[in-house]
Amino acid sequence: AREAAAAATAAVVEAGGVSLEGVIVDSGRKEVEFELSSLQLEHAKTTKSGWPATDAAALRELAGRPSEDPPVFGSAYGAFGGGEVGEEACRALEALCQMGAIDTMLSNFILPLQDLADGTSRIHCSLNLNTETGRLSS
Repeated sequence: AREAAAAATAAVVEAGGVSLEGVIVDSGRKEVEFELSSLQLEHAKTTKSGWPATDAAALRELAGRPSEDPPVFGSAYGAFGGGEVGEEACRALEALCQMGAIDTMLSNFILPLQDLADGTSRIHCSLNLNTETGRLSS
């Protein structure tokens, strides 16, 4: 039964003329991967396995800087036909990048610091003055 739960299951979703093919893998935590197959977005970088990169830098390239004045749209603007739809696509990709940055800050800094707080919600540190270089360490 455990092996069956760990097996990948595929799903195809049609949403607004865009075909999304997804793979869900259960390995302790759920991971969902989606491939946008009908948009034909140009990608500058690929992963080692040859798939288009979806890291923050690649998403920023697609989004451009749509919140600047004047806005600078990325390559997704043209892929969505320009105009209002292209602008919305670039703004959505920018929001996805911002969401990723917020998630990183929460998971790497805020939540671990909350675990270290005492009963009065304060964090106490200790400094080491006996280092080989004479610098402070914590």
